[in-house]
Amino acid sequence: MICLQSRKRIFIVVSLVILFVSCGEKERYYNIDLQKVEPVKVNVHRYEQALFSIDKETFVQGLESIAPEFDLFLTDRYAEPQNVIQLLNFINDPISQEVYTACQKKYADIEWLTKEISNGYRRYRYFYPATETVDFYTYVSGQYEIPVRFFDDNTLLISLDNYLGADFDLYKKMQIPQYISDRKDGVFLLSDIFRTLIAENFEWNEQPELLIDYMISAGKTYYFLDILLPTVKKEHKIGYSTEQWEFCKMNEDQIWRFFIEHNLLFSSDHKNIRTFISEAPFTNDFPRESPGRIGQWTGWQIVTAYMKNNPNVTLQELMSDRDYKNILQKSGYKP
Repeated sequence: MICLQSRKRIFIVVSLVILFVSCGEKERYYNIDLQKVEPVKVNVHRYEQALFSIDKETFVQGLESIAPEFDLFLTDRYAEPQNVIQLLNFINDPISQEVYTACQKKYADIEWLTKEISNGYRRYRYFYPATETVDFYTYVSGQYEIPVRFFDDNTLLISLDNYLGADFDLYKKMQIPQYISDRKDGVFLLSDIFRTLIAENFEWNEQPELLIDYMISAGKTYYFLDILLPTVKKEHKIGYSTEQWEFCKMNEDQIWRFFIEHNLLFSSDHKNIRTFISEAPFTNDFPRESPGRIGQWTGWQIVTAYMKNNPNVTLQELMSDRDYKNILQKSGYKP
């Protein structure tokens, strides 16, 4: 098991890490010239606001007025009695009311989100000019497994009730594990959106077999996020707390040594892949202070090292390269 350093050593190391990051750990694409890239107009449709604002006395007529904009939610059968009853039951439900009120309190104005999505898309188009924007729809889902998902190629759904803060009372009532609810905060929303967009547009490997395949695939995603969202904190891109991020940075050499000494990188054992790639409150064989998905985090560091040590490789070449063993070898990664 990895040993934690003393509190004094930890403080010194964290200070040095923060100093190093602030003094120049800038990816090569941090500053890019966007002059030739047209600003991107982003359309965000607020289904939850439209639905919950309908006067219940004229509910059917209200549905009719919003149906053209929100047909993907309502379909052309919204006026059928059973559908009207179902919608009325949903918006009258006390839990739905509680969630909607919380969403309105936190996300009544999302101009900041629209602006950040536009900026991220503009950077995306710098590298992939033919990329089409999608329409975004916010809504109250009542489902807590997939907060951001595609409806079709041009429509992304954002479940705002998945971003009400780790201490939101309903998450506790629903017995959502703490390590999951910790990520249900607005600071992770922008990264979740663009990580979903990247996953939709790139196929890393049709049949990944080895742990290193999963690690490098994740690493490419996070490296791309670094480019698209340069002002978002790194821990927010991967869904970590500051403490979890600091744990990984402080113990990076020991984490890497663990992978090497246990011959894990080229393991095809699904148990190993789950341990180091999948969601978990912490990583087995590591201290409980460790985060889950340490394999993804390590893959991010490998890809970053690869791009730093291979300046002739473009982002487009990285994203299309499926020779993960070659990326590992040429990364020179040795924390």
